[in-house]
Amino acid sequence: MRHKSDVLERGSSGTDWQRANEILDVIPNEAGPRLTTFRGGAVYSRRPPGSQTVLAETHFAAVMLAPAPGNRASLGSDRMQEYDAPTGALVIQPANVEGRAVWSSARESVIVAIRPESLLELAAQEFSMGDPELRPPPLRDHRSCRTASRAVVEG
Repeated sequence: MRHKSDVLERGSSGTDWQRANEILDVIPNEAGPRLTTFRGGAVYSRRPPGSQTVLAETHFAAVMLAPAPGNRASLGSDRMQEYDAPTGALVIQPANVEGRAVWSSARESVIVAIRPESLLELAAQEFSMGDPELRPPPLRDHRSCRTASRAVVEG
């Protein structure tokens, strides 16, 4: 197994090294351990209740590893939406779109970052697409969705 510094340093200049490490700069170092490459990075994140506003040149996807009730978020607007994030929920933030989040309980997740040019290359190779667009689904309160579906079934 290669050491993470081998992945970053092999054939790279100081500028490349700095750019690779900057991909996760919007996530505080104390959030958890991280690994970066030239194409992206990942963080195992454990954070206490708090808030953050992010505008990054990188796409982010977070997979919730534990339930996180009582969240509020906005993506590219001032309108905050409330939701509960169950284990396994996927939270996406496209590059160059401001996202704001407020969470009232501890959050545990894996956050994956991918550079837009890497996503374009992957889409071209896998799907013969030259110009994909990352569009996150609307924020949903899963508890409300379950309540609504029970009402339809029981009604």
